[in-house]
Amino acid sequence: MRQDELERTLNRWLPGQVIEALTALEASGAAQIGERYGLRFWSATPAHYPDKGKSQRTIPGRNQGV
Repeated sequence: MRQDELERTLNRWLPGQVIEALTALEASGAAQIGERYGLRFWSATPAHYPDKGKSQRTIPGRNQGV
């Protein structure tokens, strides 16, 4: 989930609660922070994302028609 989506999802929480929860998730190893295409995002720690050079999404239109 992108950082901005996560912040919108948790917009009813107090800012301190959001920071505390996200810090605890990262510290526990349950979540990881990544950056892709200039956007910061959060995901489950077991998730793996290929390097940009190996990602099919780095070549626009490559998978169209498949």
